[in-house]
Amino acid sequence: MNNGRDGLNFSVPQDYSPDFIQHMIDMTADGEMPLTKYIWLHPDANLTDEQRAQLIAGIEATFNYTAGSTEMDMEMEPQATPEP
Repeated sequence: MNNGRDGLNFSVPQDYSPDFIQHMIDMTADGEMPLTKYIWLHPDANLTDEQRAQLIAGIEATFNYTAGSTEMDMEMEPQATPEP
């Protein structure tokens, strides 16, 4: 989990490109996330279509992003990093 957090950590504000945000949305919409091997270990992580739509809406809202746009206004407030 720590390795994944090093690559993608929403607790630390970062500038993600519109292409990266769209990639997250596409992978979620296509059912590629969460990863199959993660779902094997955590069956409750398997998302329904409704949960997938909610997650995508959350990604768009978090990054003030509209699918297909080339600009976004990201103003994430710093969050406390959870203790391990």
